[in-house]
Amino acid sequence: MGRKEDAARKAKAKAKAASKKDSKLEEHLDKIAKDEMMKGPGCKRSAVLETAVVTGVLASQEQARDVKIEQFSVSVYGKEFIADTRLELNFGRRYGLIGNNGSGKSTMLAAIAAREIPIPDHIDMWFLDSEAKPEEVTAVEAVVQVVANEHARLTELSQKLLEEDAEKNMDYIAEIGDKLDRMDPSTFEARACELLHGLGFLPAMMAKHTKDMSGGWRMRVALAQALFVEPSLLLLDEPTNHLDLGACVWLEEYLKTYPNTLLFTSHSEDFMNGVCTNIMQLTLKGTLVTWGGNYAQYMQTRTELEKNQMTSSKKNRMISNTSKTSSVPAGHMPTCESKLNPDRKSLTRWWRQASQRCQFLIPPTGLLFLTLKKYHLQCWHLIMCLSPTLDEERIISTKGLIWVWTWTRVWLSWDQMELASRHF
Repeated sequence: MGRKEDAARKAKAKAKAASKKDSKLEEHLDKIAKDEMMKGPGCKRSAVLETAVVTGVLASQEQARDVKIEQFSVSVYGKEFIADTRLELNFGRRYGLIGNNGSGKSTMLAAIAAREIPIPDHIDMWFLDSEAKPEEVTAVEAVVQVVANEHARLTELSQKLLEEDAEKNMDYIAEIGDKLDRMDPSTFEARACELLHGLGFLPAMMAKHTKDMSGGWRMRVALAQALFVEPSLLLLDEPTNHLDLGACVWLEEYLKTYPNTLLFTSHSEDFMNGVCTNIMQLTLKGTLVTWGGNYAQYMQTRTELEKNQMTSSKKNRMISNTSKTSSVPAGHMPTCESKLNPDRKSLTRWWRQASQRCQFLIPPTGLLFLTLKKYHLQCWHLIMCLSPTLDEERIISTKGLIWVWTWTRVWLSWDQMELASRHF
């Protein structure tokens, strides 16, 4: 009997442990489902991400509205576009993303929108990279429908969470309430018409079905949808591509007062100058560098920085060359860099020491007849530096020797020159 009781107790313990594991798994899956519902319709996965590898570590607080990602990397088919860098998006800032064509800007926006990196769930996003669907709905209805569906979805979700467990789901319910407070169904249509009018729609175009519109006009409808939702993080990929001048000016004026975080790409310098508070540069090395100010301020700051770096590098090079010239050992020729900043005293000292070693009987300036190709230019440079200190007879006395040795092109070492000088 004792064995049977022990076996029964073990079986009950195993069943209890398994039920606990199942309950924990169900809670985890339920939390994931709720988080997915909280993200909303603006979060979507682009096809390019099917072959991409994206990594990153959240460095900011989970509850913060700022997003800071460390060790951010993006690679596609093994090619690394973004390499172990830092992504920082501060709430209320408007970032213009710049970089070479094909450097991975659009892929980066798609990775952020699909939450391939750990962005907190309470930050809702909208990624605009394609036009609205061609359907049998008017432009106004297409815009209103997005917000109306979102309002209905959030209302239903809030009711469901209240019925399920109000105390346990308090954080979700409070967040949903904040979103619903910003939505007033009575103003949906008027707000949609205002946005469409700013983007160039006339009343006749507003009443037109999206299936009868071109891709450019459907792109404007999609842009109006994104502006109407007003997410915490708005991602725009070339928003001005399908807009005329008037619509670009209106969009620039609208976005310069956008209350939340904005990250976009554009080839229009004027648009970036009017909208951006910061410029985010994707460098050739795959790093992200953030500059303060709009595009014009970024260009000015970068130009001044490069100019200062060039000046500093030139000064360091000249100091290095001067130290090399002043430390030339006796009987050795100064290096080619010494021509950049000659030191008359050090060159005169070298001249006399070299003359003594070669045992020349001619004036010190006689070393000008050296025609070794390695030393030819230095010799002429030295005579030009020293000639003001010589009289005319000494300069003329060297001309014959210079002419003879120049035409013979003899390649002699210092020891051979010592022997040759004894024949003069």
